[in-house]
Amino acid sequence: MVESLFKAYFEEEKSLGETEVLKKCCEDVDNMDCASILEDESTGHEEVLQEMEYFKQKYSISGVPFFIVDGKYELSGAQPPEAFLEIFD
Repeated sequence: MVESLFKAYFEEEKSLGETEVLKKCCEDVDNMDCASILEDESTGHEEVLQEMEYFKQKYSISGVPFFIVDGKYELSGAQPPEAFLEIFD
């Protein structure tokens, strides 16, 4: 599935935000019935909201952007490139 998504996005310059593109990617993968999941736009919505709330509480997130690197470094708000370089060094 990942290969199909990467091909659509990087090679074919398709938008992964379009349902028809995602359905085509599903068709390209044998034994993947994910196209039926795409029929209902509310599928997974509640799970996403729960996960967002979990991370918001765990890291005391109060705004965006908020970056978590390696699960241990946190950067809140817009940051200069040097802030990321410091973490990666």
